[in-house]
Amino acid sequence: MIQYYPTFVVSIVLLLALGCSSEKSSLPPEAAHALADPDGFELISLEPNLRLEDNAGFHGWKILGKTVIKFNGTSTGRGPKDS
Repeated sequence: MIQYYPTFVVSIVLLLALGCSSEKSSLPPEAAHALADPDGFELISLEPNLRLEDNAGFHGWKILGKTVIKFNGTSTGRGPKDS
């Protein structure tokens, strides 16, 4: 493990430097807007033990149910217990 320590340290430093860069996001404008100012989200319940072979459902997992959660503009910025 000691022989890989310098490589590990250099890798971590490079990853931190890349993660802290101030360059603009490479996301498409629609995706950047959706992440910056969301209107809501879709909550999907998946079957954890059944993976579908035809890649149907959600990335191959069987969907048990789903609902859309809309934000109404009254968020206080606090967590669920404080709202």
